[in-house]
Amino acid sequence: MNNQCIVVTGMGIVSPLGSSKERVWEHLLSGQSAAAPITRLDASGFPTRFAAELRDFNEQLLDSPKQLRKMDRLSWYALGACDEALQQSGLSNSTYSAARVGVSWASGNGGIESIDQALLEYSKQPERPRFSPYFQSKALPDSASGWIAARYGFKGPNQLSVAACASSNAAFFTALLYLRAGLADVMIAGGSDAPITPSVLGGFGAMKALSTRNEAPETASRPFASDRDGFLLGEGAGALVLETLEHAQKRGANILAILSGCGNANDAGHPTAADEQGSGTRASVQMALEMAGLKPDDISLINPHATSTPNGDYAEYNGLHAIFGSSLSTIPMAATKCMSGHLLGAAGAIEAVFSLLSLQHQCTPAGINQFETEASMVERGIRLCRTPERQEINHVLSHSAGFGGHNATVIFSRWIA
Repeated sequence: MNNQCIVVTGMGIVSPLGSSKERVWEHLLSGQSAAAPITRLDASGFPTRFAAELRDFNEQLLDSPKQLRKMDRLSWYALGACDEALQQSGLSNSTYSAARVGVSWASGNGGIESIDQALLEYSKQPERPRFSPYFQSKALPDSASGWIAARYGFKGPNQLSVAACASSNAAFFTALLYLRAGLADVMIAGGSDAPITPSVLGGFGAMKALSTRNEAPETASRPFASDRDGFLLGEGAGALVLETLEHAQKRGANILAILSGCGNANDAGHPTAADEQGSGTRASVQMALEMAGLKPDDISLINPHATSTPNGDYAEYNGLHAIFGSSLSTIPMAATKCMSGHLLGAAGAIEAVFSLLSLQHQCTPAGINQFETEASMVERGIRLCRTPERQEINHVLSHSAGFGGHNATVIFSRWIA
């Protein structure tokens, strides 16, 4: 395994904040929440009746209706994000070997909408069960990674990472390893999830993981606040084109940033609750810093997981404080799920794009829903982004955590030609 430089040459996003990088950045700067009453299904009987749904995504622009019916919604989102990322990278306009281009994708739920729909139909007529011949392929967790490869003809390594809400950052790590091992020249990496379905809404609701502020959904997700009561469910996808520096320079690609460090660790404790001391957060962040050859004070901006759950925010803060100490009072922290919603397995993918946009524009996002911050965090130091701030940003750290004790961290560094 070598330590060659891995760079980002393209990024794409399909999110509740917009289905293009430009639209998303506008919303991140203005501090808009995507939370609203759910329209895709009748949520009137659920404890939580709002989510962050996509507003400007048109899957009909991707392919024919016949082809779209063969895909679950998460594959639509994946292809939308990959189209934008690949267009920016210019890969299709250059010479490359299809066998040396791979896919490292992520999803926390797979084709859960297709599963829900099929079982609801079965329940209406169990004596004569009818299933689509495409049901199994739509429901598979790795369906999106297969569609990505088929759409663009990429024949290199292809895999799916499933690590709950840390899945996308785990997929970035895997992509980096493939590239450094010399098994690929280019990897399309990211994640997609489409979890606004009855089973996901009901399951998280039963766990009391979702906010129930139905009367004011735009204030529901409150990162690190003393009265936080759960997360805002979202949907979408994010995609990056990652390449070895040698390959990118050889084809004259425009380099956006460096994927300088990755980390992956586990709490090894409770199946759903994070270790309150933040051991998994601490270990994954430390691994990423060591890989990048950076010290904690080198980090210019932190994108925390910050789901606004009582246990999750507390554990993550403790893990970050164990690494950064008093520096947390000076390093800006961009808690973005209060605007975009929590995309579960795709969360790290869209937040990678958020991080890269901050690097590109040398500016922090805005912050919303910053009510009274938990006292113990204020005492030890925390600097949440409140308004966009132009400043020198050289290294952005993005951390994700998920059920099963999963923690994964990525660091993106500024490219200076």
